[in-house]
Order: sequence, then C-alpha cells, then structure tokens
Amino acid sequence: MLRNKLWEHFSKVEVEKGKLVNVVDVQLAESQTLINLKIRLGELIKKRTLVFRKFYRKWAIEKEIKRKVTLADLKEIAIHRKKHAISEYKKIEKLDKELQDVKQKIKSFDRNKAGLICAYITFETKLQRDKALQHYHANPLTVCLHSLGYLAQKDHRILEENHLVVTEAPAPTNILWTNMDVSATEKFLRRLVSWIITFGLWIISKF
Repeated sequence: MLRNKLWEHFSKVEVEKGKLVNVVDVQLAESQTLINLKIRLGELIKKRTLVFRKFYRKWAIEKEIKRKVTLADLKEIAIHRKKHAISEYKKIEKLDKELQDVKQKIKSFDRNKAGLICAYITFETKLQRDKALQHYHANPLTVCLHSLGYLAQKDHRILEENHLVVTEAPAPTNILWTNMDVSATEKFLRRLVSWIITFGLWIISKF
C-alpha cells in the first residue's frame, strides 16, 4: 500500500545521529478528476439500482424480487415482452455502459497512480518536519532532470521510480484546488514561459 510505503520512506530521516523522525500520520490526496469520477460512479450505481427494480416490477411475471437482478435477466424479460420493454431495456443498457466506462476510468487512474496528486505527512515535532524538508529539498530543475531520466535512481528522493517533491504544506485556504492536478514539470514550464514573457516585455519597454 502506497500510504505504508510513504510512511516507511519518511521514517528513515535522521533528526540527529542514531535518532529517526517519528511520522504521526500520512494522508493521500486524490486528483479532483478522480474524485469527480467516483462521485459520478455512486450516482450511476444508485440510478441503475432504481431503474433495474422499476423495469423488473413492471415487466417481469414474478413481481417480487427474490434475488439479485442482472442485466442479462432484464434482457431476457425484454425479449419476451417485446416492443416497449425492449425500448426501455436499451436505455438501461446505455446507462450500464456509462457505468462500466466510469469504472474503467477509475481503474486506469489506480493502475497509473495518476489519481494520487500529493500526500500530507505529519511529524511529531516541528524540528522533525524541518529535518525532513531539508533532507528532501529539491528545486524545479532537479524534478525536470528526473523526468528526463538524468537523476540517479538511488537518490533518496526516488520512490518507485517517482521523484518526491517535498515542500511545507500550505494552509488549506491558500490552496488553489483546481491546480492540484498540474504536475511539477508543468508548473516549472508555466513559470518559465511567464519569466520569458516578462523578460521580453521588459526588453521592449527599454526601446
């Protein structure tokens, strides 16, 4: 589990010789896109359950539901009842397809770990936090070099081939949540473009 791996990884930081930091808590933050997908999945499951029951009670010979109703059951009922039942079944089939698509997108996030955008690590003391920040300090250029394959894999800032960018956690009110999905490399490139534009405007203003 990634949470446990992060916990173990950060617990190796030394506060002083022979004394390690004490990690109190590790909380993982998901991508807003992934959160929206999970919300949508919950809505679709609830909606599908309702339409399954409604269709079954309307068209099935046995009105009482005694077991779990599947899409195959509804298809069989629709074939026997024909016309209007088939028309309603096609709508249910479309709903089920959307649900399966959302599930697949969530699985893709889990496989690629793209759903995780950051983790919040809590230490026992401020001194321990400061030592961890010092131990994992890296500038945006280092992050870009790693993304291009130039950073040594044995670097202590590497976890499962991913570069750990460790900074002091901002106050929740200072976080622009819509930008949380943006990678460190993309942030650096955005700043670089901004600097180039600013420098260009400064040059133009001198003439």
